[in-house]
Amino acid sequence: MKIIFNNSTNRKIILISLFLYLLLSFFLITPRISDELIYLNMAKALSQDLLPYRDFFFAHPPLQLFLLAPICKHANFKLVKLFLATLSALTLYLFYSFSLKTFKNYKMAIYSFLLFFFSPSFLLYSTQALGVFESLLFFLLGLNLIKKHENLGIISLVLSVFTRYLVIFLLPFVFLIVKRKRFKFFLKILVAFGLIFLLLTLSFGKEYVVDTFLYHFFINIKPNLSVFQNYMRLGLSEISICGITLYYFLRKKHRFAFFVFYLIFYHLLLLFLIKNWSYHYFVWVSPFVYLFFSYLLSKAELPFKGIPLAFFIASFFLNLSTLYTTSKYDDLLRESLILLNDFKKGSILGEPYVTNYLSFVKNYRVAGNLFDTTPRFIEFEGYEKIVETIKREKPTFIIDVWNLKLDGDYKLIKTFRRGKCYSLNIWVLKNLSKKN
Repeated sequence: MKIIFNNSTNRKIILISLFLYLLLSFFLITPRISDELIYLNMAKALSQDLLPYRDFFFAHPPLQLFLLAPICKHANFKLVKLFLATLSALTLYLFYSFSLKTFKNYKMAIYSFLLFFFSPSFLLYSTQALGVFESLLFFLLGLNLIKKHENLGIISLVLSVFTRYLVIFLLPFVFLIVKRKRFKFFLKILVAFGLIFLLLTLSFGKEYVVDTFLYHFFINIKPNLSVFQNYMRLGLSEISICGITLYYFLRKKHRFAFFVFYLIFYHLLLLFLIKNWSYHYFVWVSPFVYLFFSYLLSKAELPFKGIPLAFFIASFFLNLSTLYTTSKYDDLLRESLILLNDFKKGSILGEPYVTNYLSFVKNYRVAGNLFDTTPRFIEFEGYEKIVETIKREKPTFIIDVWNLKLDGDYKLIKTFRRGKCYSLNIWVLKNLSKKN
């Protein structure tokens, strides 16, 4: 039976898809060993009147923390994950709406929606608090508002940039919607960006500039080809789809060729320019990969759509095992929580993921407000900052991955080993009493 794609059919597909997605997100998603644990605990700290930049280091613009703070205040991971999934579901719907505005074709729009929905990029990262889908939500909202409410659209686009700066690279896709007076439009964006940047600098001081600009300039903007192999598992599929789609549009002399070329340029730019990249940096352009791929599926001959579709299906199954499984380090979270639960509460410092998880769930204070103790931060601030904080504040618990030389005030209560290169030591103050 031939499916007729129209507004009614598409709505049913979208509602069923989003309902199942939210249901699975609530029951199957668990905390992941990733930077999201740091950001969630920072958002909780913000809800307790600590300010980013002034009170603690935060390497990104502030909107993500302000968005998450009200929900993180309750320190309930299930609630937080459901909130993140809801934001991503709204992002998916806005993407469908934008696709419909771009193509004015229900079939292509629902193809775009389904391709992005089942992409590893969406399934792996949509419920992680990494700033990607929070910023995409504002960006796609802006694209949908531009035609009828230009000023509101501009505000939403600029807010997306102040969630994560990499969204700046998405601005050329505004040309899909804005076809006249482009210079005036981008001048408005520039003015709005400048005003908000000035406001944030005046509010948070020079620390805002140091944390969000200078940090990345000195630590992240360096070529690092050794990580290229880590990109292949997820990236090979999308960049191959882009290559075939670009060839098709060039043959047809279609204006979309520029945008697909830009997608490839974005991937290569990040691969060769940024030292400490993670794959979620590429997820920002994923919706647009599948936007143009949906056109290919609808219009192209079989070879042009069959080959990239095979890449897409292969990537889905290659990454299927990682979608809702826990990391091999995730048991550290559970075991550490059980271990420290025997002791009275206090302050904590150390390895960023376990430390922030324990602080978030059990309300331990992070000594010196050093939420981010990743290798990048230590490279920027210096290892001495960790040592000085321990000497000054004497944290109750230390989650040690640096093989610290601690004085006689601490005793080792547990060592976790994962492979040849990873060991984690948990230290507590010797005079700390256990719960009755």
